[in-house]
Amino acid sequence: MNRHVSAETRSERRRRERSQNAEGSIRENRNTPASRREVEAAPSALSLMEWAGLGALYLALVLSPAIGGYPAGATYGADVSLSILRLLILLSGFILLVLAPPRGATSGMGRTAELALGASAGLTALSLLIHSRFLTSDTLLFAMLPATLDWLSYFTVFAVALRYAANPHARRGMIIALAIGAGWVALTAVDSYLGTLNALAGAERDYRVAVVAWFIRLFEVTVSAPANRAQGAFFSPNFLAGFLALTLPVTVAAYVSAPSKRYAYLFGIAVGLSAAGLFVTGSRSGIVLALVGLAVAFALFLFARGFSGLPWTRIGTVIAILLVFALAFRGPIFNRVCGGAVTQEHSGEFRSWTWRGTQAMAQANPLLGTGPGTFSYVYPRYALVARTDLAHSSYLQIAAEQGFPVLLIVGLALIAAFGAAGRNLKQARDNREDSLTLLLCGVTGGILAAVVHNAFDSEWSLLGNALPFWAIAGIASGIMPSLVTDANVHTGHCLLYTSDAADEEDSV
Repeated sequence: MNRHVSAETRSERRRRERSQNAEGSIRENRNTPASRREVEAAPSALSLMEWAGLGALYLALVLSPAIGGYPAGATYGADVSLSILRLLILLSGFILLVLAPPRGATSGMGRTAELALGASAGLTALSLLIHSRFLTSDTLLFAMLPATLDWLSYFTVFAVALRYAANPHARRGMIIALAIGAGWVALTAVDSYLGTLNALAGAERDYRVAVVAWFIRLFEVTVSAPANRAQGAFFSPNFLAGFLALTLPVTVAAYVSAPSKRYAYLFGIAVGLSAAGLFVTGSRSGIVLALVGLAVAFALFLFARGFSGLPWTRIGTVIAILLVFALAFRGPIFNRVCGGAVTQEHSGEFRSWTWRGTQAMAQANPLLGTGPGTFSYVYPRYALVARTDLAHSSYLQIAAEQGFPVLLIVGLALIAAFGAAGRNLKQARDNREDSLTLLLCGVTGGILAAVVHNAFDSEWSLLGNALPFWAIAGIASGIMPSLVTDANVHTGHCLLYTSDAADEEDSV
């Protein structure tokens, strides 16, 4: 009997100790400062099918700036490259949106943006049907159909990113894919500005000598500041600058909030290459808007968190990188600002007259435009100056090719995406989730820079610009910060980790 009572007492004591430990853990988590904890809903496991769909999406995001930097029909082989990107995106959408079970929140402003973008793709298809005279027009295959598939791809990449941005593993993969693509295409631009390794290797193809010569050339360029502009894999330096203005705030936010040295190195390299690639484009609007995007991201974080939670060492590193490359590759932008580029001195006036001609084209075809992808064929009859294949404004080109209703619907999608990003940012701030707050500030700054830059260039006519844009917009709309409650802590529904364990955490 005594043994029974003693055993029962020990059992009760163990239960009491476990209860006290749980209550102490709750109090500790409540008192943990924001700089030492992150809160994230426990991710449900991704199936093999979902990983296959996400793999197709990641590959498309990596390749989009490398092989999607030309409009359809611009050069030999461009159509094949663009078809590969469309196939990857549509394959990803078919797997993740049709075959895989529903995932992620699709309500609220994110859902509104998705429906609006889907409606714009539907109206674009209707415009194709009408203007191709029910699929009998000669311009159907090489103009209207590719442009319509592009808008279907934009809707698909946004919908996929919206649904999977809440999963930390899927979101991490998208951010890494964007960073790799940005670093890759920026490196090609810097390589062409300095003198490609193939050219420096000579007929003997001695790349060891070429690498040494490449760094010697880097020193020479820093001193002499040549004025030539680089475009990398894009058909124009301005479009490369627009892509980097979109992705630079995102990679900077990922670098600053990187939870481990491994990710810090990866995103730090992407930041350095992107900064170098941006300055060698010599694009005035691209450089200014990239810096504005970074400033907006920084201001948003200060507004959300004040001066707490910022790793100032990494921020100082980013500022140093920007200053170093701005000085080393100052030639292209200095030449344009100081009026040395004779061929570019009337670019602003040319854009202004092109916009007037495009506006007249849109007003003459207000409901369904002239047909997707038909700008270069129809615009000459409205042109007030020299002929051009693009309207130098995505918004005017949408109005001219697809009609004012599509332009209004796309505007609604953008407003809803910004609204969803703001809602998610507020929730992340309230939860003191510094990593998500930083990431949301970065993607918001990048989207804002791209939205403004689209007023000066027809970036959504290129998959290399448009696919990353709508993917990032989907990420901003789909991130769902978690709520921390005592019930969450008791049942283990959230993952809490301190800065001591952050180096082991894999999520971006």
